[in-house]
Amino acid sequence: MVATAGELVFGSGSSNVKLWRVSDGAFLRDFNAPISSIALSVAISPDGQLLATGDQSQIVNLWRLPDAHFIRSLSGHTGTVFSVAFSPDSRLLASGSADKTIRIWQMPSGRLLNTLTGHQSFVSSVSFANSANLLASGSWDRTARIWNVRQGTTLQTLTGHHSSINTVAFNADFSQLATGSSDNTIKLWNPRTGSLLRTLSDPDLTTVNAVAYSPDKTTLYSGGPEGKLTYWDTATGALIQSIGHHLGPISAVDYSGDGTLFASASAEIQLWDSFTGAPGLTLDGHLDGVNCVAFSSDGTLLASGGGSPGGLIDFRVLLWRVSDGAILLSLFGHEDGTHGVDISADKQTIVSVGYDNLVKYWRISDGLLIRAVPGHIGGILAVSYSPNNQLVASAGWDGTIRLWRASDGSLVRVIIGLAAINTVAFSPDSTRIAASEESFGNNVQIWRVSDGALLKTLAGDPIGISQSVAFTPDGTKLASTSGFTHQIRFWDVATGALLKFYDSETGWGIEPKLPIKFQPQGNLFGYGRTDATVVTAVNPFAQ
Repeated sequence: MVATAGELVFGSGSSNVKLWRVSDGAFLRDFNAPISSIALSVAISPDGQLLATGDQSQIVNLWRLPDAHFIRSLSGHTGTVFSVAFSPDSRLLASGSADKTIRIWQMPSGRLLNTLTGHQSFVSSVSFANSANLLASGSWDRTARIWNVRQGTTLQTLTGHHSSINTVAFNADFSQLATGSSDNTIKLWNPRTGSLLRTLSDPDLTTVNAVAYSPDKTTLYSGGPEGKLTYWDTATGALIQSIGHHLGPISAVDYSGDGTLFASASAEIQLWDSFTGAPGLTLDGHLDGVNCVAFSSDGTLLASGGGSPGGLIDFRVLLWRVSDGAILLSLFGHEDGTHGVDISADKQTIVSVGYDNLVKYWRISDGLLIRAVPGHIGGILAVSYSPNNQLVASAGWDGTIRLWRASDGSLVRVIIGLAAINTVAFSPDSTRIAASEESFGNNVQIWRVSDGALLKTLAGDPIGISQSVAFTPDGTKLASTSGFTHQIRFWDVATGALLKFYDSETGWGIEPKLPIKFQPQGNLFGYGRTDATVVTAVNPFAQ
């Protein structure tokens, strides 16, 4: 069990509590109790002055946080203390016990103020609301209760779980209470009325031992014995799944054509099961990082490109067989880095781009370079075949999108953007093309492919450049991301209206990417974060 406070993290499950610094993982100090016992819960006062633990020995222990000075033990419970929680003003401490009671203690004196009774079994979790007078508790009697702390009375009794409640948590403004249970569900409640708002469940969700809200209330985090952290959208109940991590920032992602595999790229390429999050093959062959990945339309092949200016001499384009991870082709790529790849729908050709300002076409059957087409001024950052396989779009630092005839590489037209272009995406019907740009604000644009006419300029990210765009499979919505501001936005393509906004997605880094793609079937979308986390989420607009 852990509890966080700014830059600190505390771990227990033994007779002492240890303090680490999150920023670098350095161990700072031990908090030792005078009587050896297993600490089952830990809490930090909001003012950062106190640390409390609940023990197997029926004791609540209290320390001074800054110097680990032991203050006192609080006695009175007649059963194991499973949970402790400080009030928002740090003046009260609540403890929940196997003796079926909750005790309210004055801080820092340790004087017992009240004992709350009513649960019929172990009290496993306690949590204060944004007021020191409101407290939630969860119990093995399958109920949660909301209490008036001063009066010691029950305001609401929440019923509906079919097994023990292991964890409870309020969101920041007291508009929701989450309860997690051994019945493999999480329930969200209106704490004022006691009404059930929704039940969160998933086939992979087992016993829920911990829940916590993000500060902005948009995300609920849950954890269980399988050691996996799960994310949920609190407004819709949609599952937002963190499926795994790389060792470094994630530069590119893609879904296989059948939607069963999700690929993420960092120093290596990792394949994941889209639905379960289980890791599959790791494709490790690039020597200087991976900048881009693309599945073939049938998911049997994957192309990747790597390299960076001033890095190792490995700018290759690699073609992988997805079934066993074998490298089928190793192509020279682009000097100073290959930054975009795609595979034609008929699996005959790979197209690649890079900092050498060339669009290269490679024959898959033998790896022959068919043509290298100049035209851009400055590095090329993105390339894509149109879904109908008629056109190739390339874009980069010169702020242009160039549309090339796929059959012969001839230039069809040039579309002028507002700034350097990071990514491009065709609509599923190949009639529109969208771009994410390096400008601040108005940095997502959509054009008509047939004549290059600008159809929409979307606000994009007002204070951070846009790194990635992707159409939903039905073409009616567009997602755009900014790693600089950790944000993902969903837009209505027809009206340009902002439909949904995720503002807690970590993406900061030296070159924040936050690449995003939709599953072809439309049920999921996935993205990679610069903090090395791979995430898949339920498409909020899936039919």
